[in-house]
Amino acid sequence: MTAQQNLLFSAFSAIFSNDYLASVLLVGTFLMFTVIGVIFARRSGVFFLAAEGVLVFSATAGYFANAAVRAALLGGAAEGTDAYAAALGRANALGWMAGLLCGLAGGMAFTLVFCWFLLRVKSNVLLTSFALNIFASASAGVLVHLVNRGDGAVSSAVAAALPSLKLSALSELPVLGGLLGNTGWFTYLALLLPPAAFYLLNRTGFGLRLRAAEENHIALTATGLSASRTQLYGMLFAGAAVSLGGVTLVMAGPAPVFSALPQGEGYLALAAVWACDGRLWKSSIAVLLLALVGALTHVLQGLPLPISLIQALLYAAALAGLLLHSHNDKHRHKVSLRAQRRIVEGKETVKKKKRRAGRPEKKK
Repeated sequence: MTAQQNLLFSAFSAIFSNDYLASVLLVGTFLMFTVIGVIFARRSGVFFLAAEGVLVFSATAGYFANAAVRAALLGGAAEGTDAYAAALGRANALGWMAGLLCGLAGGMAFTLVFCWFLLRVKSNVLLTSFALNIFASASAGVLVHLVNRGDGAVSSAVAAALPSLKLSALSELPVLGGLLGNTGWFTYLALLLPPAAFYLLNRTGFGLRLRAAEENHIALTATGLSASRTQLYGMLFAGAAVSLGGVTLVMAGPAPVFSALPQGEGYLALAAVWACDGRLWKSSIAVLLLALVGALTHVLQGLPLPISLIQALLYAAALAGLLLHSHNDKHRHKVSLRAQRRIVEGKETVKKKKRRAGRPEKKK
C-alpha cells in the first residue's frame, strides 16, 4: 500500500476502536458539566464568559491538591517497593477526594469573584471575564513553573485518577463491554445531569424565579424577591457544574496530565449553548457532536498529521454550529416577517370589504 493508503487505514483503525469511544466519553463528560453550568448562568440572565476561567482555576486547584496529598501520603517511597505498594491505594483514594473538594472550592470562589464584579460592582461583563480568564491561565502557568522548577507547559506532578464504576452486567456486552463495564462515576453523573437540570429549571419554583431573573426583573422585584440574589443562587449552581467539568477535565483519564496551555473548552461550551438558543436537549446533542469531533484529537495524535490541525477540528465544528444557528435564526426571522405581512394584508383586506359593504349603492 502507498503512504496515503496506510495513513487512511491507520486513521480508520484509530476511529473504530475502544480508545476512540473512551475519548468520546472523556470529552463529553467535562463538556456536559460545563454546558449545564452555562445554561444555568444563561437562565440567570448572566453571560458566563468567565466559564473558561472557572474551568481552568478548578482544574488547577483540583489537580495540584490531588498531587500534593498523594505525594504526602506516599512519603517519598520509591516506586516498586513494598512501602509504595502498601500506601498507593490510600494515597490515590484520598488524593482524588482532596482534588475534587479543592477543585470545587476553587471554582466556586472564582465564580463568587466574578459575581461580585458583575452584580455588585456592575462592571463590564466582557472586560471582567477576559481579565479573570487571563488571570486563571497565568495562575496555572505559575504553578506548573513552580512545580517543575523550570520552564514547561506540562506538570511533572503525578495525580490520582477519578475512580471508575465496574458493572458486571455491562461488561458482558460483546463489543462495548470492556468500555462501559469500567466507566468513571462522573461519566454516569454527567448522563444523569440533563434530566435533573431540566426538572430543576422547568418544574420547580427556583427554576421559574431564574427565568424571571432572565426575562423580567421588574416582575420578580414586584413579588418581593431580589433579582441580584436570585441571579447569585443561579450562578452558584453554574459555578459548581463548571467546576466539576474542570475537575473531570484533568482527573478523569486513566493517567491524569495537567497542561498549562489554554485549550478554550469554556468557550466551546458557550458556543454550544448559544448555537442551541440555551435549549437543554439541543445543547446535550451539541455536546455529543463536539465530543465525537474532540475525541479525534486524542486518537489521531500518533499519526503523521499536524497536531494543530487536529486540535483545530473541534473549534471548526463549534464555528460550524454557530453559522448554522445564524442561518436558522435569519430564516425564522424572514418567516416571521412574512407571517406578519400576511396578517397585516389580511386585516387591510377585511377593512376594505367593510368599507365597501357600508357604502350606499349607486343609483343607475
